[in-house]
Amino acid sequence: MRDDEPPYRAIADSTYDWETWIDEHDRVRWVNPAVQRLTGYEPDECLAMPGFPLAIVHPDDRARAAEVLRSAREGRTGNDVELRIVRKDGSTRFVAISWQPLIVPADGARRGLRTSVRDIQERKIAEERLREAERQASRSAHERAELLATLSHELRSPLQCIAGFAELLAREPLDGERRRWLELVSVQSDTLLRLVEDLLEHASPGGPPVLRRMSFDLAALVEHEVDAMRPRVHDGVVLGAAIDERARGTFEGDPDQLRRVLANLLSNATRFTKRGRIDVRLAVDEDELVLEVRDTGVGMSDALLEHAREPFVQGAPGASSRSGVGLGLAIVDRLLDAMGGTLALESHEGQGTRAVVRFRLSRTSAAAQPGTPAVEHDPRVADVRVLVVDDSDPARELLGAMFRTLGVHVDTVEDGRSALERARSERYDLVVIDYHMPELDGLETARLVRAETHLASTRPVLALLTANVLAEPRHDPVGAGLDVVLVKPLRLDHARGLVRLAIDGADRARTVVAPPRRAGIDEIDREVVHDLASVRGADGTTLLVRTVARVRAHAADAIAKMRASEPRAGDAHALKGLVASIGARRAAERAGALETALREGLAREVIEARIDALERDLDRALTTLDAM
Repeated sequence: MRDDEPPYRAIADSTYDWETWIDEHDRVRWVNPAVQRLTGYEPDECLAMPGFPLAIVHPDDRARAAEVLRSAREGRTGNDVELRIVRKDGSTRFVAISWQPLIVPADGARRGLRTSVRDIQERKIAEERLREAERQASRSAHERAELLATLSHELRSPLQCIAGFAELLAREPLDGERRRWLELVSVQSDTLLRLVEDLLEHASPGGPPVLRRMSFDLAALVEHEVDAMRPRVHDGVVLGAAIDERARGTFEGDPDQLRRVLANLLSNATRFTKRGRIDVRLAVDEDELVLEVRDTGVGMSDALLEHAREPFVQGAPGASSRSGVGLGLAIVDRLLDAMGGTLALESHEGQGTRAVVRFRLSRTSAAAQPGTPAVEHDPRVADVRVLVVDDSDPARELLGAMFRTLGVHVDTVEDGRSALERARSERYDLVVIDYHMPELDGLETARLVRAETHLASTRPVLALLTANVLAEPRHDPVGAGLDVVLVKPLRLDHARGLVRLAIDGADRARTVVAPPRRAGIDEIDREVVHDLASVRGADGTTLLVRTVARVRAHAADAIAKMRASEPRAGDAHALKGLVASIGARRAAERAGALETALREGLAREVIEARIDALERDLDRALTTLDAM
């Protein structure tokens, strides 16, 4: 820059970024005043400083800065290489440097190089805040999931014993008063279970509920649920059910979720109807099934009806003496959404409420054979051998008593390793495994038991019993070698169904009971995704986009390294945490299964298969996240 070019000098001196001219002999010829704002040094101090500008670069970044200058001397350009400088007061500051050679246009002679240094301290602070927000979002999602899983397990496990032993006692001869007490215990345990289900359903993160597909008798389900509700109606209230003959027969769908829809509607009707009637109707309207619950209760005002589907909205104060938290209709809406159904409400204050559910189910050709005896009376039941695996003493006692009531031979063990020893030495037709157990959990126990018995002439039915409906992979039981997944509390009818499957054969169990795989919905924890997507950086990029990019790169490297060398359980554990940070539920589950396999020292082919499964599910999760 020549002194006879004052306009250009004025422009250069007023530039906001720190500009430097280094000539072709590596001498610093000019530094603009902006250097003082960034470094604390005046331009004259910089020009007199030996080794400037490398002298004020942080020692750890000096090699990178030297490479930048070397690149510029060789005629190359570059942008935004991040460095740290040490200011005159000793503090450290982040900057980004860009560079280019200086060439005289007239003759192409090189006049050295120019560097431009921009202050990025605030950006780096913002990035660290984003990283901390990411860590906090990941911690919060993990803590929420852990709390819900613990609540689910701790509440359902004792309910399993209360409801189960009450059901067994109901088969014993009791006088009128004691039988009434027992009915009250059963009713109240059912009420508590429904309350727990509703609260956990509302609190659980993620997408729609997982739906199973199995054959069931819809009319029998409605009649059973109505009968189960009779002890809860107020004295003098008539509870009736009318079934259209066209709605009878066997359908395919998820009976548990339909049962919850009807149970919630009936629960509302019984709570708010103290006189008159409650009528349930199942009908067919063209290609739709119609389930209607009509009552003559207190009804709702227009204002209350408008908000009735919102969580924790309850009826008029004092209208009901029964318990409830106001989640029933919100959960009915969520369940019907997943099933493709609808709910219509009509209500008039002082006159009652009418709830109409419309949904579609396909009919199946499967139907119960009229000559099939109850499982207790089937002559083959005496030959059925059942193994119960549960670390809880009361639960083992209950399950053993239930199955013995049905006439089968029952053995019980308290952990997965004991179950493996039994599976190696004895033949079982049915193995019922609790999910939460020390050392080997229920899924891993099922995988290992299935591996032990896959060559056996009689393949046992494997059933997982879980108290945690939130975090466990109900949607992929086949991947663990399971045939059936049941949520506590186990009822005697469930035990009958398991014994029937054992008698009829495991192939039928797998085709009828196993839920289908659902891609792109259950794989992703949408609460985590929402948290990450709600944080934006200074450039407008969401934390979700940045995190997914980082996970994609790091996970690919980690999987490649595991394939190339002997993987360690710690590697799989770290990968599980990494993929969980973006809400990739199924991929995190796969990483956990890989970690377990590595800790157990399973065969290399098992390890490779689990790495393949992890890679597939992670690729699918990343594709889903890219589309969000």
